[in-house]
Amino acid sequence: MSPLYQLLDVLLDVRIPVNSEVQGKETFGAASTTILSPPAILKPNMNNSSKLQIKTLIYLTTLVASSVLMVVPAVLALLLSFLKFRKPIKNAANRRKVLVTGAPHTKGLQICRILSNAGHEVILADMKRFQWSASRFSNCVSKWFTLPNLNKETKEDYRSSLIKLIEETEIDWWIPVSHTATAVVDTEVRVHLESTNSRVKVLGIDDVKTAALLDDKLLFLADCKTLGLPVPRFYRIQSSQDVFTLWEKGLFNNSHFFLKPLNPYSEDRVCFTRIPDTLVELSSFMQGYKNKISPQSPYFVSEFVKGDEYTGNVLCKDGKIHLFVSNPSSPMQIDYQDARDKTKIYNWVESFVKAKKLTGSLCFDFMEDPRTGEMMGIECNPRLHSSIVLMDEKRKEAANAIFLALEGHLPSGETSGKDYPVTPKVKATHVYWMYNELSKLFTREAAAAARRILHGKDAVWDSSDPLPFFLLPHLQIPTLLWDQLWRGQPWEIVNFCLGQLR
Repeated sequence: MSPLYQLLDVLLDVRIPVNSEVQGKETFGAASTTILSPPAILKPNMNNSSKLQIKTLIYLTTLVASSVLMVVPAVLALLLSFLKFRKPIKNAANRRKVLVTGAPHTKGLQICRILSNAGHEVILADMKRFQWSASRFSNCVSKWFTLPNLNKETKEDYRSSLIKLIEETEIDWWIPVSHTATAVVDTEVRVHLESTNSRVKVLGIDDVKTAALLDDKLLFLADCKTLGLPVPRFYRIQSSQDVFTLWEKGLFNNSHFFLKPLNPYSEDRVCFTRIPDTLVELSSFMQGYKNKISPQSPYFVSEFVKGDEYTGNVLCKDGKIHLFVSNPSSPMQIDYQDARDKTKIYNWVESFVKAKKLTGSLCFDFMEDPRTGEMMGIECNPRLHSSIVLMDEKRKEAANAIFLALEGHLPSGETSGKDYPVTPKVKATHVYWMYNELSKLFTREAAAAARRILHGKDAVWDSSDPLPFFLLPHLQIPTLLWDQLWRGQPWEIVNFCLGQLR
């Protein structure tokens, strides 16, 4: 967000993300460093929804109005991009027709650029609500297709439309850069394709059961424990009473446990407040969860690991890792740098992927125990992570890794002497999103933000493909803001990394 947006948030008293340290983890709360109680974090002031509407209108107007200033730079950048000569693929036998789904995210755009740079034809598709995504206008994309929006009522429409698209476009590969909501459904589509002996090769999870297991925090942790991989202590609960039962057993004495929701969009997803160890304090604490914990809104009790958070991101096939990226992380990471020195992340991920013989794009989150240096797995997301942007400086190698995963061999003309898995360049350039960094220039993080802008690189900017950089803040985000305003839906932050409102 721009500095103007932060000022508006303060004036209108609507919360925005502000980095603050909570016992070793980065979290988000009001426009101060005060640690809020669980119900307060990320909760808009819905008693005054008109403020939210005014905020949306001002954001929308500002982005649309400022787009006028971007017209000349955008046109010049587009003209200069035509001077960039892209060598055609040397061997037509290596060329594939590829469908990529996941348009609003920068990670989706990154995959399009990696594949196009290697000479493949890239088709992009996503749901109707994301039809004005900036990546649609990338010169790395040859065609765009709109899919139905996905919800409980339209799941079958989305599924059947995606299958029809795959069949009618006669693609060779499908790479689902899944949304949180589409990960399991995308796996269902893959299973359908295999059942019909489709020729299409998919870099995705093999079966629905595996996708559901990886997406469920509790099932994942239980699986890790069975495999002997280090994870924090955790306890399943069905109701608030179960928390009192754990208290009676003395679990919370001299230990930091917190309540963690299974819903990734829960307002409590970045709340790590310690569960009290006295009955009076516990009773008061649980009042905030009185109407939250239920079979429809499940939580679990998790041990808190005081340490730094990291992510391990892989592309794998049948238990073998072909591409690996690791990076420092947080509940809402908006810049990326390589963490190859944390070798225990790779060792952990390799053990899990190999044991489960996994295929697809997977992201694992870790907490590093500061006492032992041990990496504790905390969750898995069965989809590609945004840290793939760290591979931008090694597009060719990334494209070869994808080819190897899908075809079982490297492209003809490429030697097999290179090390696999492919990883980011040594001392990879720090990657950021310009609008996020500009907002920090007016905060206590100004010095660090200035260094990132001067020495890093924007995740979306590419001189040979400039339109997405200009259209992300001036077309994609405004259309999403208008949609939220029209539907009267609340939102908290503009996430330029994911290209969405949260």
